[in-house]
Amino acid sequence: RQVWEDYNIFKWEYPVIQKLKEELAEIYSSYMAALDLPKEKVWIRGWAVALTSGEAVTQHCHAYHENTYLSGNISLSEGTVTEYEIPYLSPVFGSWKVQNIPGRVTLFPSWVQHYVQPVSEKRYSIGFDLFNKWVASRLDKSHITFSAV
Repeated sequence: RQVWEDYNIFKWEYPVIQKLKEELAEIYSSYMAALDLPKEKVWIRGWAVALTSGEAVTQHCHAYHENTYLSGNISLSEGTVTEYEIPYLSPVFGSWKVQNIPGRVTLFPSWVQHYVQPVSEKRYSIGFDLFNKWVASRLDKSHITFSAV
């Protein structure tokens, strides 16, 4: 029986997936440089998300425990917004709203709560988690693909 943890689009052996991993590696490097943090080798797990009119992504995070690192999403369609709840700030200023534009990649700590309100048109995206060496050493690597970053 397969469960969602076993599903990983980054295991697919298509040239476009390899190119996507290379692009994400560059984005990850830029993200770490902007925060003045050391770049680490990372592993990646990703999945596709397809919503039709009226569907939503309920508020969730990818991890709250010590095995958290970074998560992200790639917008493949436009016209929707992903909302992020930033601790201590969102209750005062509201959620951080990111307009979904095709090709936009958003990285965030895995513990950040996020959601999508019900959509009025089809919405496609790719969600993913990045794991550093410490986290990856504690996970079953059968569903994680190494990304040469």
